[in-house]
Amino acid sequence: MLIFHDLVNIMKRKLLLLLGCVILLSVGSFFPKDINQLQEEGIGSESLLLASETNYNNINSVFAEKLSSYNTYGVYPQLYESSLQATFYGVATLDNLGKLDQAEKTDIIDYIMEHYN
Repeated sequence: MLIFHDLVNIMKRKLLLLLGCVILLSVGSFFPKDINQLQEEGIGSESLLLASETNYNNINSVFAEKLSSYNTYGVYPQLYESSLQATFYGVATLDNLGKLDQAEKTDIIDYIMEHYN
């Protein structure tokens, strides 16, 4: 009887070891790419360095698209509800882009006071 329990314990350990190996190999298949594969695909530190410039271009293209839509329809096709938080984000975005000096500060202040006073 004692030999049977020892045999069962050994089988349990082998089964747990096998299960652990299967799980380890399965998890490894979810993350197959290493740094060398990423560099071969052209995803490297160079592309990360250009991210801010690319993001700036993307933001400009979104603004240009919105302006074009406004010029075509006379209104923005999506419904937006103005909020002080959204106004703050807009002003903060202009500041982060270094374009706040190009904005008419009196117009911004007048807009805020007109809508939120």
